[in-house]
Amino acid sequence: MMILRNAITVIALCASSAVWAEGVQLYIGIEPCNNGEVTTFERHKGCATREIGHTIEAASAIPSENFVEVFVGNDVVNNKIVSKDFNYLNGSMESIGYLSKTPIAGGEKLNRGNGKCNNGDTTTSTLHKGCGTEFLGYTAP
Repeated sequence: MMILRNAITVIALCASSAVWAEGVQLYIGIEPCNNGEVTTFERHKGCATREIGHTIEAASAIPSENFVEVFVGNDVVNNKIVSKDFNYLNGSMESIGYLSKTPIAGGEKLNRGNGKCNNGDTTTSTLHKGCGTEFLGYTAP
């Protein structure tokens, strides 16, 4: 009985610990040509960026209701730009993993543009390109 109780305790502790498989490295633009844009390319638009964390692999995004899937553009109009929208700017996209809906220690909070000038953009800003944003999720460190 004691062994079973200890095994259950270990399983419960493992299930509650926050360990995720790293997905894709994310960057944020820090120069005027890419300022505030979340991307998967460290020289997005030929300008400087800084690392802001990783997406979370699908197998680690459990339970699924605590995560949001994100995509990256692989077309001319949206190349290397991260968005929650699977058809951002009407270009082709591919899944790059998930963001957490709950805070992650060392992770970065990301927002999604919801205005005319930034609709669908992923950013760290609360006011991106002069338009409002809404919470999207947190990166893994």
